[in-house]
Amino acid sequence: MSKKNRRQFNQPQYVPAASNDLAAEYKIIRHDLLRVVGLNIFFLAAVLVLYYTNHASGYLERWFDKILHF
Repeated sequence: MSKKNRRQFNQPQYVPAASNDLAAEYKIIRHDLLRVVGLNIFFLAAVLVLYYTNHASGYLERWFDKILHF
């Protein structure tokens, strides 16, 4: 194989524009994933606060009794 052919086959073949597009897309996906995880943590904390505060006093049962008329 000649030197000319070796250089042709050993060069990396990638497209920088496509790489930039993928990087931008991964950045958007990462941002969305962090937002979803943050919201899930917030909702879990809210449900746990409601559960433990209601467990001690029972205010949710009284409130739902008024609303639903049981």
